[in-house]
Amino acid sequence: MNDYVKKLIIAKKSIAPIITESIQTKQPGIYLFERTDENGVTFFYCGQAKNIFQRIVSHWNGYQHIDISMRKRKFKSDENPHGWAFCILEYCPVEKLDEREQYWILEQSPEGWLLPQGAVAPPADQPATPRPPPL
Repeated sequence: MNDYVKKLIIAKKSIAPIITESIQTKQPGIYLFERTDENGVTFFYCGQAKNIFQRIVSHWNGYQHIDISMRKRKFKSDENPHGWAFCILEYCPVEKLDEREQYWILEQSPEGWLLPQGAVAPPADQPATPRPPPL
């Protein structure tokens, strides 16, 4: 068994508490990870995928900030109240993924902005990007 297959098996077992492989979870859509730390600060990551299940598997094996944090903090449970909670926000056609992801990011952001690390908010005299209408 090669390393890729081993990592895939481990990832599928590790994410089983939040998502399992099915026809439904292989659809395109928007998903959300959210956690509240020990100080009451809430973090979230909203993403899009052509195949949600496969994307969550790739997060488990990835090296982006959310990927590393997910492996470190694990998933929310009674025993782990500060772990990552996961939900699928909606299923949508592939051609709507960018639009719907933007909608949900703005919907989840308390101020209407989600700034990547190192980004600067636009000047106050510039209007925010309008939110796409709900489906």
